Amino acid sequence: MNWIKNHKNFNLSVWIGLALMLAALTVWLFSIIELTSNEIMLTQKLSIEEVWRYEGSLNWWKVAYNTAIIPTTAILALSGMLSITSQSLFSRLIQKDSLKNFEVTLQQACKIDTD
Repeated sequence: MNWIKNHKNFNLSVWIGLALMLAALTVWLFSIIELTSNEIMLTQKLSIEEVWRYEGSLNWWKVAYNTAIIPTTAILALSGMLSITSQSLFSRLIQKDSLKNFEVTLQQACKIDTD
C-alpha cells in the first residue's frame, strides 16, 4: 500500500513539474513573440505617432523581458525540474534510511544475551 501512495505522489510531482515547465515556456515564448512583433511593426511605413507607440511598447517589453520575464522563466523552469526530480531523490534517500534502520533493528533482534 505504501508503494501505491508513493507512486501517486511521484506522478503528482511529475505533473506539477511539467506544468511549471510548460508555464515557463509559455511566458518566454509570449514575450519573444511580442518583442518580435513590435520590431517588425517598426519596419513598416507608419505615422510618427504609431512609431512612437511601437517604440514605447518595444522599450517596455525589453525592460520587462530583462527584469521580470527572464527571472520568472528561470524560477519556473528550475522549480519544474526540481519537482520532477525531487520525489525520486527523496524516495531513494528514504529507502537507504529504511534499509539502514532495518539492519540496525535486525542486529539488535539477533543479539542473544547470555546473562
